[in-house]
Amino acid sequence: MLRYHPEGFDLRFPGSRAITRTPHVAAGSNHQIGMDGHEKLSPLALKMGGVGFGIYGGRDKFSSTVVHLQAVPSCRLAGTVGHMYLDMIENLGGKCYMSRQHNLYLVQH
Repeated sequence: MLRYHPEGFDLRFPGSRAITRTPHVAAGSNHQIGMDGHEKLSPLALKMGGVGFGIYGGRDKFSSTVVHLQAVPSCRLAGTVGHMYLDMIENLGGKCYMSRQHNLYLVQH
């Protein structure tokens, strides 16, 4: 890189670029919830012969409150992620139901 693009080192040096930061904005409580899985205690991470669990949680963007936290066998499966999302909606007071056309409707009261 030094031979073909010598200015690249200066461009990639830590602190050479200004980071544009924007504030977190949400319309109110439970308007936006971020969910993520934590796999540090999963069977692949512990390497104890299949023993372990994943942790999946959701945090409200407006208040930074953890609104859902649950231990699951694996937080990498799509079915688990969908189930956690629906559980969180029900725990927050919403209703989940399926239509005849298999559309999922979420209603919060």
